[in-house]
Amino acid sequence: MRVMNRGGPKPRSSPLGLSSSRHLPITSSRISRRDISMKAIVFDLDGTLVDSQADILRAYEAAFDALGIATPPRGRLLSTIGTRLEECFAQLLGDPAMGPEGTRHFRAWYEVHCLDHTRPFAGVDDSLRRLAGNVPMAVCTMKKGPYARKVVAGLGWEELFEEVLGAEEGFPAKPDPAMLLELCRRLEVAPGETAFVGDTRLDALTAKAAGCPFHFAAWGYGGLSSLDGLPASSILRSPSELPGLAAAPNGARVAYTCRLAGGAHEQV
Repeated sequence: MRVMNRGGPKPRSSPLGLSSSRHLPITSSRISRRDISMKAIVFDLDGTLVDSQADILRAYEAAFDALGIATPPRGRLLSTIGTRLEECFAQLLGDPAMGPEGTRHFRAWYEVHCLDHTRPFAGVDDSLRRLAGNVPMAVCTMKKGPYARKVVAGLGWEELFEEVLGAEEGFPAKPDPAMLLELCRRLEVAPGETAFVGDTRLDALTAKAAGCPFHFAAWGYGGLSSLDGLPASSILRSPSELPGLAAAPNGARVAYTCRLAGGAHEQV
């Protein structure tokens, strides 16, 4: 990663915010405007920055083949992305005792093939490079840490992220906020000044538990309906909107409109 300094990055003088009038259709008339200064951005990985479903599905197929069990339907497999892998297999197999074995077969295949078809979503690479240097960035994912860092390195993003944390690195699974809070600590930025960008309900719950403003990546796997009843500071329609999380050119705070799905949602 670009900087692995536990003391965090050098302070930046420009306050950060969001300015965007482009949103998904609103299912509630409730709109709130407020000024916010963001000082760091943390991203989920799968479904937020990268489209990894092809390699994940292939790893599932390899695992179920090794177990001698028919592979579940594609939709059911995709619904597990972002969840702790042992829990995924326990649910898919209907037997918690088989979770570790399924996970072992999955990872044996995935370790070799995690970059076969995994690519950034269109516009993500450009947006990350536009953000780099303006705001410290990190990754918070349920992908196993070494695999997450392998993907980040393979896509040429090592210099863009100051920290990458993943599963089995001493933190509970999402939506427990411990991993996200640790990233805030390492970046030396308060949770309330750290934007968390993700694409699933688990990400939204993690952000809420940590006290981080949540920005929903609507291009990802989760679907807008998954936010029902949860707070979101913004709905991002496209990766091209990510640079809007950085400071305005003059360094001034930027007011933005918070538009939420569902009725009577809590505001961040």
